[in-house]
Amino acid sequence: MGFYERFDNVIRRIKRYVLFNKGDICLIGCSTSEVIGEKIGTVGSMEVAETIFNALDVVSKETGVTFAFQGCEHINRAITIEKSQFNPLTMEEVSVVPDVHAGGSLATYAFQHMKDPIVVEHITVPCGIDIGSNINRHAY
Repeated sequence: MGFYERFDNVIRRIKRYVLFNKGDICLIGCSTSEVIGEKIGTVGSMEVAETIFNALDVVSKETGVTFAFQGCEHINRAITIEKSQFNPLTMEEVSVVPDVHAGGSLATYAFQHMKDPIVVEHITVPCGIDIGSNINRHAY
């Protein structure tokens, strides 16, 4: 079973256990390099990023959850979100645009394909998914 089938199975199981609630934000940390079996940060893949983003978009439409995408250490693990989720009392917007080699493929793809993306320094969310052992272990 390839990555795409395994990822689809994981998403279906998560939905079955009702980890997503309408209006929640779920943080996604992802190394597309590790997804394709390479060392983290070495061969980012926009194709893998597209597949993951599109699968999560379906979940968002089905459940009402929105996703936040953690960038890599080159942008201090800043987080891309929809502007509609921005709360100026608890979040600080940063002036950065993720790039494949400075931010990571998934954060870059998300920034390019979200309706109205912004990038924030930190965020507190009720759940997260770590794809490729990438989520920073610090509190958001």
